[in-house]
Amino acid sequence: MNDETYESRLQRTKGSVVRPQTARILAKLGKDIEFARRVRNIPAEKFAQAAGISRATLHRLESGEPGISLNTLAMALTVLGNIEL
Repeated sequence: MNDETYESRLQRTKGSVVRPQTARILAKLGKDIEFARRVRNIPAEKFAQAAGISRATLHRLESGEPGISLNTLAMALTVLGNIEL
């Protein structure tokens, strides 16, 4: 497979290429966040509201979609660390 074909098959976000290994890591991170939210019995709507994001953005984060900002990730992790939610 030539480089051009390989590049065309990769995911992109804002023009940047998302390598397969990075996509797998993002998917695992998203699943881990969803698992942590569910173990804490936090409904998605309440979690999204506490993180200051939309329910759709939470879904994108938990799906491991590339393009989620570090700020969004940090807010979600902060909510997970807040045991008084």
